[in-house]
Amino acid sequence: SLDIDFASDAIDFLVANRGADLWRLDSEIRKLADYKVKGILSKSQVEELTAAGADYKVFELTDAMARKDKKKAIAALYKTLDGGEKPTEMLGLLAWQIRNLLRFKMNPNNPAELKLHPFVLEKTKTAAKLFSIEELKTILSRIIDLDLTLKTSDSDAKTALSLLIAEL
Repeated sequence: SLDIDFASDAIDFLVANRGADLWRLDSEIRKLADYKVKGILSKSQVEELTAAGADYKVFELTDAMARKDKKKAIAALYKTLDGGEKPTEMLGLLAWQIRNLLRFKMNPNNPAELKLHPFVLEKTKTAAKLFSIEELKTILSRIIDLDLTLKTSDSDAKTALSLLIAEL
């Protein structure tokens, strides 16, 4: 036992940030245990002590896209890419989030079917209100087309992803 306690929103942040990668999640928890403060680790402490991964940052990007705020969407993309994330990984995460939004929009009465972490589900519910099903289908189609283009050409991934977001 690592003898560490987390506030519930700190756990939500950590799982949303590292949940898909169990090795990194374990590594972050051990790092936080080494930090070991008295009492319960807050979300702000966890955010400060862990680097936000692309899994978490994709919400910033999709939130800006949902609000039709291209400037913030591009800024969120560049912030993520400048942090070392690969454009192709970001494209995959964006596709994952758009698919989640589409699945939720098509069946809003059964969110448990999505099998998402509660934090991710809440972010998905909020963003889904700002997109139509047709918009999500169009975005997903454009992502798939871009993915194929990147895999079959010498296109610059960062530029292509930036253009995709600017055109949406």
